[in-house]
Amino acid sequence: MKNLRYRTLKARIAPLLTHEAGATAMEYAFVIALVGLAALGAFMTFGDSVDNMYGMVTSRVTDSLAVD
Repeated sequence: MKNLRYRTLKARIAPLLTHEAGATAMEYAFVIALVGLAALGAFMTFGDSVDNMYGMVTSRVTDSLAVD
């Protein structure tokens, strides 16, 4: 049963490995994954400083709009 399932899976994947469209789809998936990792790294690196900056801007705008 397990061997049959493996052969069925292999039969489905084999054409993708030899077909040009399958290779292109894999390249796009790889590029998307790399862009996602880069974005995640940027968010983790600059996230706190951007949050602090927007907090400071919000505070200054709120203070300037306050009526005495």
